[in-house]
Amino acid sequence: MTISRRRFLSLTGGTIVGGAVLGVGGAPAYAAGGPPPTIPALQSWAAGAGQFTLGDASRIVLNSADNGQLQTAAEVLATDLGRLLGRTVEIVTGTPAAGDLQLTFTGSATGLDAEAYELRVGSTIEVRGPKSGAFWGTRTLVQWFRQSRTIPGGIAQDRPKYADRGLLVANVAKYFTMTWWQGQIEELSYLKMNLLWLSVGYDSTPLADMQAIAQYAARHNVTMVPLFNMPGHMDKPLTGHPDMQLPGVPANLDLSKDAAYPFAAGLLNPLLSAFDTPYWHTGADEYLGDYTPFPQLGAYARAHYGPTAVPADCQYGFLNYLNPIVRAAGKTMRVWNDGILTSGTVPIDQNVIVEHWVSYPADKTPQQLVDQGYDVSNSNQDFLYYDPGNRHPDPQRIYDNFHVGLFHNGLTVSDDSPKLRGAKLSLWTLPDSEGEELESDTLANPMRSLAQLTWGSPKPSATYWGGFGAIIDSTRRAPGFPNPRFRSTPVSGATSFPPSKGISVQFYDAVQAGSIQLSVKTASGATVAGSMSYDAGNKIATFTPSGPLASHASHTATLIVTPDRNDNIPAVPLQTSWQFQTALPTRAGDVRTIWEDADEPGLIAADGDEVELGLKFRSDSDGSVLGVRFYKAQGNVGAHTGTLWSADGSSLATAAFTAESAAGWQEVRFGTAVPIQWKKTYAVSYHAPNGRYGATNSAFTNAGKDSGLLHALKSGVSGPNGVFHYGPHGFPADSYEDTNYWVEPLVQLGAQPRAIWADTDAPTLFSADPASVELGLKFRSDVDGVVAGVRFYKGTNNTGVHIGTLWNAAGGNLGSATFADESASGWQEVRFAAPVAVKANTTYVVSYYAPNGCFAATNNAFTSVGKDNAPLHALRSGVDAGNGVFVYGASGFPTQSFADTNYWVDVVFTTG
Repeated sequence: MTISRRRFLSLTGGTIVGGAVLGVGGAPAYAAGGPPPTIPALQSWAAGAGQFTLGDASRIVLNSADNGQLQTAAEVLATDLGRLLGRTVEIVTGTPAAGDLQLTFTGSATGLDAEAYELRVGSTIEVRGPKSGAFWGTRTLVQWFRQSRTIPGGIAQDRPKYADRGLLVANVAKYFTMTWWQGQIEELSYLKMNLLWLSVGYDSTPLADMQAIAQYAARHNVTMVPLFNMPGHMDKPLTGHPDMQLPGVPANLDLSKDAAYPFAAGLLNPLLSAFDTPYWHTGADEYLGDYTPFPQLGAYARAHYGPTAVPADCQYGFLNYLNPIVRAAGKTMRVWNDGILTSGTVPIDQNVIVEHWVSYPADKTPQQLVDQGYDVSNSNQDFLYYDPGNRHPDPQRIYDNFHVGLFHNGLTVSDDSPKLRGAKLSLWTLPDSEGEELESDTLANPMRSLAQLTWGSPKPSATYWGGFGAIIDSTRRAPGFPNPRFRSTPVSGATSFPPSKGISVQFYDAVQAGSIQLSVKTASGATVAGSMSYDAGNKIATFTPSGPLASHASHTATLIVTPDRNDNIPAVPLQTSWQFQTALPTRAGDVRTIWEDADEPGLIAADGDEVELGLKFRSDSDGSVLGVRFYKAQGNVGAHTGTLWSADGSSLATAAFTAESAAGWQEVRFGTAVPIQWKKTYAVSYHAPNGRYGATNSAFTNAGKDSGLLHALKSGVSGPNGVFHYGPHGFPADSYEDTNYWVEPLVQLGAQPRAIWADTDAPTLFSADPASVELGLKFRSDVDGVVAGVRFYKGTNNTGVHIGTLWNAAGGNLGSATFADESASGWQEVRFAAPVAVKANTTYVVSYYAPNGCFAATNNAFTSVGKDNAPLHALRSGVDAGNGVFVYGASGFPTQSFADTNYWVDVVFTTG
């Protein structure tokens, strides 16, 4: 797996800093006689007469002359106030009365003036400004009313210092729910952060969802910045286009080919028209660190840009090729800085915005970019990067030590430079080791610190812990933030939920035990008797039924959480219901699985590619595989098939899943059960045409998963486990981080075979004698049974075709079979076409033929003792003449012995 330079830096240079969450303690820092504090703080406040009180009759009043310019701002404000007040807030047109909030449109504006606003507080509050500025004014009102229903009279005048204030989410590698996106947009809006960067044109999030996110953001005065990487990081767009790939670097576009340019335009144009946003991010990062291995780029540059051109001019010329395409769509292009070197003869167009994240020696510095006329936006990875499990942005460090003109490695630009656009946080999602709720919580306070700095108003306190943390406490989350957030077990639409298991809800936000109600009803509407408990330490509510739920039946769970008015948690009453189905009481024929019905994945992969996802397993008994199960994650749509494979990749059976539920365990049966043998490795898989599968990373790194006689193998036992294969249905042989992809066999166990030696037993020496020889063992059983086959221990030089045979004591051949699919060394096994019945307390001989000798041996193994593994016994020499036995030459009954040697041949025996 290739690690990008951005990721590499985070792995090597990052510091893990615990992300603080809301609730840092202390008293809010109210200015004497002023309004409650806000984040970001106001640019100015002038005290005035009187005061405003938000009451039960308060309305939002619009001026008919604004022609609907502020209608959306009024609607969002009404929604937020409704959440705080617990009632519907009316929007009217006309003249405000005492207690009303008036929104006044002051005309269109450009640049930072478009975000300026004024608040006039008296018996009414008037919000004055252009469309965007007036919206920000309503955010100030919501933060005020979060803390107090009464606001002292006065006038606030406010505007941002910087144009870029926002958050980048690297959603290519991770799927985020729509609830998460909406919550982050609510948070950005609440903090007057105006930009949200996210990747489009990839399969991690469907285009329609991206458009819905952009629309929700626009409604909350947040502008989406679509990002589609070119000419590097194009591994998925270039799949299937080897002629467009830079040789040896298949994720990079070959800019030495004329056809690459219209090819890129063809990818870009449909996406440009899909989003009504003023910006477009082309990426342009991490294309090549070293151009030396690609002389064709230098040749192309000289041919197109002049004899002094350098290879990097290919990238600059490519960006200048794309820029007019982007501008023709009404958008301004943005690029990362690391591909902009001090060398080169082709200047990138000055109307391209440069986002600076890293400082390499050959790169132009932020000051050089500013001096050359570029607008520069700050993405300083030292302060503003989030790498899950490795590096979290520290809100105290941002507030106390960062400033908008401070770039990576300490490079600076004046904070007052008109070319300095602002700064953003960046949430990178590799590895995908943290849930979206944790990532949201970890971002909360850094967002608030950065919101203050990028707004550019006077800091409300000198240091983070000297008062700003207390303001975070008092302003809290945005009222529209999905609070309380939770995950239920079972999930909505789940099937095969164990009837005796409790229904639980894991909360990710603070809730009060007395505010929670969790109940269950049957499909007929009858209430299920039971009790609810709440584990406050782990924030888990559990409904435990008085008795097992009805099997194979639909149920509805309902969760109600009542607001705590002191803390506004949640902001409004939460009431939600979801349906699930219980499992069958038992599976017919004692069918076994590896995982329980209540087990479920740790995450949902964002990967939307067609993929086969598999598991390697073994059984300690013979049996039959009846079918396949897999855990269906929400979003894993399309027609699924399940397949059983032999270890060498031969398909043994396939079946199509039908009547699937929305999520949870799905099950399909084969038309005919497939026999399997003990100790043999098999693979089971399901095909997901649209990806988005359930997964748990590192599940098989240190251990497998044992369920009685069934075993999901630890990685290393038979190569890596879990396995996958991208593309159409096929044998899954690739692996990544020992990930469990939550697929398993449905196994009906049969007789459990016995052998005399364990798999861990091994010989002490290997003969160098190459002569053909039959090698055998005398044995008895305490009980009647059947011999199903033969085993022997193979050394690396014991080559050729081996044959296993069972004999009676008189030398009669009772059954033979030829070994196949042997490994290079170790225990080998073959089964007879039909098992052979044997009688208790009767001597038999089991043998194998080694045409090239070089057999395993342990001298004097049977001189004093035999080998017992009840009911089987390898006989001590003297009980029935000598033991181990052999005969040289052609395959035949072995009768000779030497030094009571064990030749490491064994029997496969069952009592049934």
